[in-house]
Amino acid sequence: MLYYSIRMLASMRRGLLEKSWWYLCWGAVLASVGVVVVGISTAAFPDDSTRYIILNTAGVIITTVGVVSFALGFWSHNAVFHPKGLTLTKKVEERAVETTYQG
Repeated sequence: MLYYSIRMLASMRRGLLEKSWWYLCWGAVLASVGVVVVGISTAAFPDDSTRYIILNTAGVIITTVGVVSFALGFWSHNAVFHPKGLTLTKKVEERAVETTYQG
């Protein structure tokens, strides 16, 4: 996940979904790094030492920032596809009226 999210970040171009994918990719990078830090803290310091607590807390904070970035990316992605004030029922009703009126 870390490898492909970094590759996607490197290939980003200007576009409508760039902001949401940017958040999603950075969220994947941060979540991956946070999980690796937690794994290292658990493997390297199995007892409850000060180094374990510091590394574990840092890993959890990094992972949390990644998850928040995921949420922002999904919210931004949703905002692109569902603009404010536009509902599906209005569009379906307008198409139904246009197709049934033969004028």
